[in-house]
Amino acid sequence: MSDQEYRREHWEWWLLIVSLLILFIPILLQPTGVPFYRQGAYSDLLIAHLPNARFIHNALAEWGQIPLWNPTIYAGAPFAADPLSGMAYLPNWIAVAFPAPITFNLLLLLHMIWSAFGCYTLARRVGMTNTAGVVFGLAFAGTPKLFAHLGMGHISLIFAVSWTPWLLVAIARIFAADNRGRDTARYAAISGGLLGLIFLADPRWSLPGLLLASGFALHRWIQLRKDDRWTGRRLLQPVLLFVGFAMGVGALLGLPLWQYLQLSTRADLTLSASNVLALDWSHLLGFLQPILAQAEQVVYLGVAVLMLAVIGVLSRKQGSGFWSVVFVMAVVFSLGNLTPFFTWITRWLPGAGFLRVPTRTLFLAALAAAALAGLGVESLLEASTSAVKNRWIPRVSLSLVSLILMLGLGFTVLRLGPMIYQLITVGIAIAAGILIGISLRGRMPAAFVSRLWLILILFDLAWVNWAMIRVDSYLPIQAQRKALADTIVAPLGESRIFSPSYAIPQLTAVTSKLELVEGVNPLQLASYDAYLRQAVGFEEQGYGVTLPPFPSGDPKEPWDLKLDPEVLGRLNVTHVVSDYVLDDMNLVYIDSIEGANLYELTGSRPRAWVEIEPGKTWVPAEITQWSPNEIQVRASGPGKLVLSEVAYPGWQADLDGQPLQVQVSDGLFRSVMIPEGRHIIRFSFRPPAVYLGLAIFSLTSLLGVFLGRRR
Repeated sequence: MSDQEYRREHWEWWLLIVSLLILFIPILLQPTGVPFYRQGAYSDLLIAHLPNARFIHNALAEWGQIPLWNPTIYAGAPFAADPLSGMAYLPNWIAVAFPAPITFNLLLLLHMIWSAFGCYTLARRVGMTNTAGVVFGLAFAGTPKLFAHLGMGHISLIFAVSWTPWLLVAIARIFAADNRGRDTARYAAISGGLLGLIFLADPRWSLPGLLLASGFALHRWIQLRKDDRWTGRRLLQPVLLFVGFAMGVGALLGLPLWQYLQLSTRADLTLSASNVLALDWSHLLGFLQPILAQAEQVVYLGVAVLMLAVIGVLSRKQGSGFWSVVFVMAVVFSLGNLTPFFTWITRWLPGAGFLRVPTRTLFLAALAAAALAGLGVESLLEASTSAVKNRWIPRVSLSLVSLILMLGLGFTVLRLGPMIYQLITVGIAIAAGILIGISLRGRMPAAFVSRLWLILILFDLAWVNWAMIRVDSYLPIQAQRKALADTIVAPLGESRIFSPSYAIPQLTAVTSKLELVEGVNPLQLASYDAYLRQAVGFEEQGYGVTLPPFPSGDPKEPWDLKLDPEVLGRLNVTHVVSDYVLDDMNLVYIDSIEGANLYELTGSRPRAWVEIEPGKTWVPAEITQWSPNEIQVRASGPGKLVLSEVAYPGWQADLDGQPLQVQVSDGLFRSVMIPEGRHIIRFSFRPPAVYLGLAIFSLTSLLGVFLGRRR
């Protein structure tokens, strides 16, 4: 690479960075704030990612241990097996060290810049020009789909998606013309490792990533099939290395997660539950006019990007066919059960039955459109050759501009969204049409025209992303119901709180060191779901992400609560908090604090007790030491010691240093039989799946280092 080429490439990297910083302006103006989607009231950043990072931070500070068990919601659940814990993905440990929104905002920005660099590198690797690479990177890293999910707080999903271009870069290196056999093995291992890394960041994206990677590898192989190096037999080694490293890296989370899934309500996910938030046919109009009502259903790519992508398809350049197929298949899948494709994939593809929200495949559509847009601008800038000869480009471009104009008028007349949205979109479409004409005429310098395209794309993405995102101050958020929580605070391991209305946010609960019976998390133990159903009286409603479920979708709206004080009391629930008045003879009203009603539950049991006679006489036991991974109890026998903690594979017990078999009491709790006398019983969480996954991950990483050094 010459000095001039080196300087130009670095200038384009800085151009990508500056462009993404412009898109991030709403967050940069309030870097310590919390991004939300438009008028959204909830963010997974506050529900899961930030509370989990803070909980790990507190556990390291207070007990000196990495918590493998999470006692903060659902009366306890496996934490190392929960993808939302973030423990398996190394960058999340920066947030553990500094658990605040500003840390996550910085990580999001860095991941989006990283994805832009990945797109640029992929473009150059497959023979696209520098300008096409910049368009590719900007169009994908700045796509409104990513920013919509940013506003919803889908941190881990954005992290995983950001690695997708780099996965394709590594696969492209496998099939590079100058590769030797050792390089092929090396890049096959890197490709597999990157897919494993995507799984660690967010397992939900690993299957779409695998399908894309497989399709891209097949596409590259077809292009090179006449090369003697790429016979079927010689493909075996890179395929095995890819699969081995993907499974080896992913084992860190994959093994404990697989065990958790089998015991969770997710194992019974129905086709209708998987289809939630799928597109309907009318949503496809959102490609031409922004429809921003629901974050998961945002399909707008930017009309400038869309028009360039269409030109990319018409150009018939190398790769345009592959990316066109990816785009169409992703959009068809996002329509859910409106087409048989979704049903077939969900039923027959291993792992697909655990996934829901088919619109998330639109990230693949955004990636494909960005790649096609890069090919489109490349084709236009070659005005003296292919673009001039393609008579369809001006015709199709004019048709698109006309369609967007008519659709904008229709949206305005029917009042489907703010009029300013239609005006801006139509204006950008007209500007893009003019630029297409200028590009085809070839009378302006290509460098100048390319800058005009980048400015138009940046403006197109910036206005819609800014319109989708609002940033709220973190100070009032972290103070939500803090006074209420401080009123009922108790040492961890001594009591739990139940709220039928999600009255205490999970972030506040972690900050105030409260343990909740309810919660929001996509993974819930089936045994706990059944027990809580009996304790508070809700009907089985199929899969949901909240326990208890909220029939209307609004946690503040009253529902038919039927408390069983004995069953709920066994969960060591001492207080009930509700946003509405509860009329139950087993609840003693205490006070109304910060708009919530605080009650004491009569007949609550301690955290541990010894049953002298099963179901009849019991005496309390004493918790002498408590931490997420280990609990020590002093109790007198004979009888059955019941610990009001959720039973799960990996929990072990010993009596005065001698191993004991852990049993399950009432279908949920850990229990052991103890002989006569006073004893110390220790419960320790040592999940074999976690340790085996860690061992496999470590060995795979060492093998990767070895392959990297053998060059």
